[in-house]
Amino acid sequence: MKCPGQDTRYWNPEAIFELKCPGCDSTVEFFKDDIWRTCKKCGRKIHNPRVDFGCAAHCPYAKECIGSLPKELWDKRQESVTKDPKEAEP
Repeated sequence: MKCPGQDTRYWNPEAIFELKCPGCDSTVEFFKDDIWRTCKKCGRKIHNPRVDFGCAAHCPYAKECIGSLPKELWDKRQESVTKDPKEAEP
């Protein structure tokens, strides 16, 4: 089974979008899970400003899926795993 966040069957229309290359103003297509893309016209490496691996904060397979994670994601993961559910209620 694929991760629902990576499985294109669960993507909405905003999952695929275009940005202008800051180097040459050419259009570059991104998928929501692309970390970066290379502009085909000028070769510039462009970071995806919409990339979101928030699911990795709670997924037990995150390391196998996307590799190492930033410390702040692991902190959120630890917080969500150890938090008492009663404390989260209003």
